[in-house]
Amino acid sequence: MSIQVTAEVEVAADPDTAFRAFVERVGEWWHVDGPYWNDAQRRVCMRMEPGPAGGLVEVYEAATGQGFEAGRIVGWQPGRRLAFLWRQANWQPDESTEVELRFEPSGSGTRVALEHAGWERVTSDPAASEGYQEGWEDLLGWYAEVASKG
Repeated sequence: MSIQVTAEVEVAADPDTAFRAFVERVGEWWHVDGPYWNDAQRRVCMRMEPGPAGGLVEVYEAATGQGFEAGRIVGWQPGRRLAFLWRQANWQPDESTEVELRFEPSGSGTRVALEHAGWERVTSDPAASEGYQEGWEDLLGWYAEVASKG
């Protein structure tokens, strides 16, 4: 059985601006006081390194920007599509899932649709997908607030 988590949100911004907000402002919308962290004791912020093969890093040291790489970008089409491999710290090093976001014009803004798949590859944690539906819905809501402010 293939598990798939999906979520979507409307953003009051054009697709290019919505895409840039997702990548460049992740540290604003991924709430530091929220529950979606691998190491809640060390969390400082989330950072996305833009471009193909960039990373999504849970920063633990503000001065150096070092931390846990939770994701690696595998699809980069500014204003249209962003895809990255995703992993949790408690998974095996070779285990990851894939998150894909599509940015589509919608009325006076952008519809951002997220699909998180590949859970069958996480064999060390049969319950790995639990909580991700609510998590992505929360995160996309926080993202939409930031992205819509300009």
